[in-house]
Amino acid sequence: MEKRSFQYQVEEFNVSNVLLAKNLLALQRVSYQLEAELLDFDKIPPLTETLEQLMTSGETFIGCFDASKIIGALSYKRKDAQIDLYRVMVHPDWVRQGIAQELFRFLCEEHHDVVEITVTTGAANHPAVALYQKLGFEKNGESIVEDSLRLAHFKKSR
Repeated sequence: MEKRSFQYQVEEFNVSNVLLAKNLLALQRVSYQLEAELLDFDKIPPLTETLEQLMTSGETFIGCFDASKIIGALSYKRKDAQIDLYRVMVHPDWVRQGIAQELFRFLCEEHHDVVEITVTTGAANHPAVALYQKLGFEKNGESIVEDSLRLAHFKKSR
């Protein structure tokens, strides 16, 4: 796949803005649908989350924008010197274009004093697992939910 040449901006944004939240929810549904297909598991919570649930999640959001369109985003919660990533999503038209890496770079630059970042993904989501490993995360165990879905837990110490 050829890397696109494009102009984009990465920034933190407020999910209480209804228009942004609607755009984010659309991105979330299309990107997590790909994960659901990879995992052969259609009960991923982001696929059924409502706009109100998204807007009141209490998470901080960082987005990658191409003009005014959100093409990638991540969310997190910070407690002291630890960040827990909750969502990492890239629109299918933009996968493997460096969007997720830019989102992580921005997060790390903004939170240079953080000592640990954690994230969980489906163990069979090989593209996400490869991304986290490429970004320096180490596998920190697995768990099973819904009696069949294996989750892989990752941690990055800094």
